[in-house]
Amino acid sequence: MVIKNLGGNSGCNVFLYDIDEKTRFVHKVSSSKAYNKRLEIQCNKQQESFNLHHNAPEVYSKGFDADGLFYFDMEYIHGKTLSQYIKNIPVSEINRIVDNIVDNIIQNKKNDCICKDVQKIFQDKITNLQSSITIEYSNLDVISKSISILKKHDWSKFTRSQCHGDLTLENIIISSGKLYFIDFLDSFYDSWLLDFGKIMQDVQVLWAYRFEKRITINTQIRLHIFHDILIKKMDDISPQLKVEINYSLLLHLLRIYPYAKDIQTLDFLNIEIKSTIGMIEYLEEELQSTL
Repeated sequence: MVIKNLGGNSGCNVFLYDIDEKTRFVHKVSSSKAYNKRLEIQCNKQQESFNLHHNAPEVYSKGFDADGLFYFDMEYIHGKTLSQYIKNIPVSEINRIVDNIVDNIIQNKKNDCICKDVQKIFQDKITNLQSSITIEYSNLDVISKSISILKKHDWSKFTRSQCHGDLTLENIIISSGKLYFIDFLDSFYDSWLLDFGKIMQDVQVLWAYRFEKRITINTQIRLHIFHDILIKKMDDISPQLKVEINYSLLLHLLRIYPYAKDIQTLDFLNIEIKSTIGMIEYLEEELQSTL
C-alpha cells in the first residue's frame, strides 16, 4: 500500500510503500522512457555503493513496469537529512561526520584512472552550458567571467572514478548515527573531485539553506566548523586540492543557471559565483607563493 509520495527533483515518481507495520520500501520509477537510461545508471551507482561500502539503501529489485518505465525498489531509511540534522548536532560529532564523508569520497578515488579526453569533455560541457544560459539572466559579467575562467582551467587532475554525482547535505541521511547516501545522479563525467565540489556547495555557499529567511547562529557555527574541518582534511590530502575543488564548485553553481526561474535564486547565484571566483583567485595566488 502506498502511504506517501516522496516526490523527487528529477521528475521521477518516488513512493513509500508499507507492506506491514514493520516493513517499508521505496519505489522509484522513471519520469519517461527517455529518462530510463539515466535512472538505471543512478540505480547501478547506488547498488555498487551499497555492495562496496554499505552506506546506501539496499536495492531490492529493478526492472521495467507495464508502461515500459524503468523502476527500482529500495530499502527505506528513516532519519533526517544532514542539512536538517546539522542544525542541532553536538559540535563534538561534526568531526566524525566529516571523516565519514571524506572517507567515502577517498574510497571512490582509490580506483580512479586518468582520462585522456578529460579536457575535451569539460570544454564541451562548458561550451554547451554557455549556449544554454540566455541573455535574460542577470549579471552577465559574472557569468562571462566564470565561463572564461572555466575554459582556461586545466582539468587534467579530475581523474575518472566512482562518484555519487550529487553529494549535497540533502542527499545524506542520518539514521541511528549512521550516514546513508541517497539520490545518486548520473553526470557528464564521474570524478571524486566533483563530489567534493558538490558538498562545498552546501557548506561554503549554503545552497541547501537559500530559501530560509534566517539561518540561526547555531546552524552557522556548525556549518563553519564543518567547513573548516573539511578544508583541513583537503589540505592533508593535497595543498592544491582546495583550488581544484573551488573550480568544481564554480562549475556546479554555473550549471544551476539554466534551471533557475526565480529572482531570489538568480540573485543568490550572482553573489555566490562572484565570491567563488574571488576564492579561486586568492587560492591560486596562495599556491603560487608556496612554489
